[in-house]
Amino acid sequence: MLTVKPLRNRCGKRTRRKLRQFRCWKHAHNVRTKCATATLEAIGPPTVADVDPLRELVRNEHADVSYWAAILLGQLEGHSAAAVTALVSALHNESAPATAERVTWTVGNIGTRAAQARETLGNLAGGDSRLAKMAAQALDELQSS
Repeated sequence: MLTVKPLRNRCGKRTRRKLRQFRCWKHAHNVRTKCATATLEAIGPPTVADVDPLRELVRNEHADVSYWAAILLGQLEGHSAAAVTALVSALHNESAPATAERVTWTVGNIGTRAAQARETLGNLAGGDSRLAKMAAQALDELQSS
């Protein structure tokens, strides 16, 4: 479950109102997606202090939550190396293609500090799917950064 207290402390009134929207998970998928997107945009870019909560969120049962957590971790690049184990775990368990692609992109953005993901990316890289191409590109990033 997302804990918004640490985020709330860094936010103004407008963002606090947006954070309250996270209570909308009982609504339809498109409402949840809009809610999550608006909230994340209001919070702003992640900081190194956000890695631990995002690492937990990348394993969330809701694909939308995992997707956005992966994007935010990817924005931190090498600073999110502590989340590599969770990202690899998410790749093994993720059934939503878009989320698996975002996790793969994140691992590539982390670079050489994500070396433990090589085997998983290698297994995904064989084939013609978009995920396979992204995994091959992420492998290149691991070797060249």
